[in-house]
Amino acid sequence: MKPKKKPLSQQAEKALQEAANRVVEEARRTQSTVVVWEQGAVHHIPADQLPPAMDQAAAGGSSA
Repeated sequence: MKPKKKPLSQQAEKALQEAANRVVEEARRTQSTVVVWEQGAVHHIPADQLPPAMDQAAAGGSSA
């Protein structure tokens, strides 16, 4: 029996979270900043102030 495919919105959310995790990891590795748009302005967040990367379990997702 073929496994049920997740909805496209869930697949997209997972892909975006994985990309964000990679950005955080790279910023920490290189001690650089992450630039974000928040509340109508550009913000530079230093690597040491970034939140921990979220894995699927912490994000409430499932691996199945």
